[in-house]
Amino acid sequence: MEQNKNRDKWVEDVLSSTENIKRAEASTYIYPKILHRLKSGDSTYNIIPFKRAAFGIVTVVLLAVLNIFIVFTSQNDPGSKVIQNTESSLNSSGDQLIPSQVNPYLEILNN
Repeated sequence: MEQNKNRDKWVEDVLSSTENIKRAEASTYIYPKILHRLKSGDSTYNIIPFKRAAFGIVTVVLLAVLNIFIVFTSQNDPGSKVIQNTESSLNSSGDQLIPSQVNPYLEILNN
């Protein structure tokens, strides 16, 4: 019940805050300026030059081809299989590495 009262009060506060807002006023010359542009029909568009657009498209296509090439050649790469075999042998052996075996400096710091 109290939440409804707080919510109603909040809604009233928000609605009452709009009472002092004035209407936005444009400068006196904006309307004739708009009409002049509409009547003149001088529409200038910022068109991207053909060379720049072609360069962008070629760049995107080249990056896509390189990514596809990397994905499909990494599956056939013998080096990735060696890494996978090493990881599987570590996981299957059950031996866990002790941090001091990985980093010999930890032993010095612990002493």
